Parts: sequence; structure tokens; C-alpha cells
Amino acid sequence: YIQSAHKAAGSVDWGNRILNYGFKRGDITINPRCEYLIKAFSHHTGKNACDLKHGVDATRYIIHRLLAYGHNYQKLRFQ
Repeated sequence: YIQSAHKAAGSVDWGNRILNYGFKRGDITINPRCEYLIKAFSHHTGKNACDLKHGVDATRYIIHRLLAYGHNYQKLRFQ
């Protein structure tokens, strides 16, 4: 079944911190053949509402589900 995205207050900021930390640590990588996602992350400003935003949002939801409650990532959440 399909679950709803985690959209609690502050969840987008927390998800962005998870993505940035994961990219920096090397826990998250994008396959070079995934041109759409590379372009989406290259052009994403956090405020733009273009079609590329959907790729970033979907990736954030997936990565949040996978990493958010791990030891290294839990500390990125602000109470």
C-alpha cells in the first residue's frame, strides 16, 4: 500500500538536513545516469515551484523514511 508523506511541522527542514548530511557523508549518492534527479538537485532552491521540485520532494520522503531515525540522523531533528 502507499503511505502518506511525513508532513509534520518542520519536516521539510529536517528532511533537507538529512539529505545534506547524507550527501556529505556519502550515505546518499545519485547514479550519474539519473539526469533528471541530478538536474533537480542542481537547480533546487527550496522555494521554486517548477516541475523539478517533485523529484527533490520524492527523494526527501524516501530518504527520510530510510534514514531519519538512525543514530547519526536523529540528532539532526530539532525539537
